[in-house]
Amino acid sequence: MIENRHDQEAFNAFDALSAYAFNKTTRVREQKENFHFLFQHAANWGVWQNKQLTSQLMSIPLTTTIFGRPMTMAGIGNVATYPENRGEGGVRHLFSALFADLRKNQVALSYLAPFSYPFYRKFGYEACFNRKKVTISAENIGKIPNEKKGRMLRIKWENQEQAALIKELHTETLAQTHGTVIREEWWWDYVHGHYPNRQFALCLDEQNRPQGYLIYECQPAAFVVYELAYKNQFAFRKLQAFISSHSGTFPEFIFYTGTDEPWLKLVTDPRAYTQSTTPYMMARIVCFDTFIANFPFIAQDKKVELTLKITDETCAWNQGIWYLTIQNGKASVQKIANEVSATYSASIQTWTALFLGYISLESAIFAEKITTKKTPRISLAALLPQATPTLYDYF
Repeated sequence: MIENRHDQEAFNAFDALSAYAFNKTTRVREQKENFHFLFQHAANWGVWQNKQLTSQLMSIPLTTTIFGRPMTMAGIGNVATYPENRGEGGVRHLFSALFADLRKNQVALSYLAPFSYPFYRKFGYEACFNRKKVTISAENIGKIPNEKKGRMLRIKWENQEQAALIKELHTETLAQTHGTVIREEWWWDYVHGHYPNRQFALCLDEQNRPQGYLIYECQPAAFVVYELAYKNQFAFRKLQAFISSHSGTFPEFIFYTGTDEPWLKLVTDPRAYTQSTTPYMMARIVCFDTFIANFPFIAQDKKVELTLKITDETCAWNQGIWYLTIQNGKASVQKIANEVSATYSASIQTWTALFLGYISLESAIFAEKITTKKTPRISLAALLPQATPTLYDYF
């Protein structure tokens, strides 16, 4: 039996399976309480056999920004099956039930962190996010221009007034980044509880107005920055001065980001830092019609008509040929007869990566992930905004 449950018995079962599957059997009380907080807000799908939980997944209701437009998104986490029940198709049944529920509620997208990319491609997900790691030595961290005006304030998250300033700054800065989660109050609380060792610092200008913030962690061998948000160059320099003031304590400084940070251009010697990029998280379009109707296409002088063919083995409602009429940057979309020749054809995985900006139309055609049988008057590439999808959250 597959059920979405929120009762105490279900929580105990989810907690036990998560602890076993992810080797967290020694979780402290605070971690368990935070997991219960997430459980209360998520959709908790489980396969129950003889009243015993055998497989599970949690779907977290979130909102993301896609090229400046908010879209509903389900963040998937805690996907697990007991070893004696693997191979029974439990996870596949759970995703089928989940996607049907998301379709009912017209949820546009879903993100997840994969243990295996091939495994989740079977459910329509594709790699869509990278994570960059920038490492700068203590010797070089202070070579970025300093800022003596204004002041820095280290804060406690429990101070609601100060925490509210960081939330507001996030809305004005990082939350505007394409692909990023727009954090609700409860999600902020959950993230803080999940990472109790992270610290917060606020940048104020001479008029005491908040201009930027820092979320960081003091690890034994490194000062690690997870979020560096600034409204202007003053705020960046002030935050950087705060970071570099720790150079006598830490041998190196690590910055995690999802984009090519423009502030790296302020480092005069490019050998002063190292940068690596690794695949981060996956995404999939759950409801193609909902997604396309909200997608901000680049406006053209005339109306554009395209037909797109989608292969989607998991979400049958996406499968088929779709007729798009795009005018003034907004599309209307409807499914049409399969006999019609499509302008472009691809899997839901490829369409997701393309529309999120992770791959280009040209590279997808070259790799034979997208096929085209006729040349449209205006290429789809000319209609798609360009930005690197970035994600600061993890679930």
